[in-house]
Amino acid sequence: MTLDLEADLAAFFATDDFAVCVAYSLQGGGAGTITGIFDQPDNVTDLGETGFLAGSPTFTVQTSALPAGFDEDASLTINGKAYRVTQAPQGDGTGVSILMLEDAS
Repeated sequence: MTLDLEADLAAFFATDDFAVCVAYSLQGGGAGTITGIFDQPDNVTDLGETGFLAGSPTFTVQTSALPAGFDEDASLTINGKAYRVTQAPQGDGTGVSILMLEDAS
């Protein structure tokens, strides 16, 4: 039995469920859209009298959907808000990559 991982992943990243289509622009030029799953943790942890946000936003994508040259410092616009990719995409070996983001506004 042959597994069709690309088709399975495409179903996982369908925009009628959890995924969203976002705009990107590359540091060296080039722009387009990419589909993935946005996660923005809102876990505030107390530290004395102040708190801090634990975790950073991520965007999970199908690795094969990443355009050539996609790397850190690429920009994503998600729900009207600008984010910067803080490091090279982190592939997990199964065809999925995680983009670590920071607020760029």
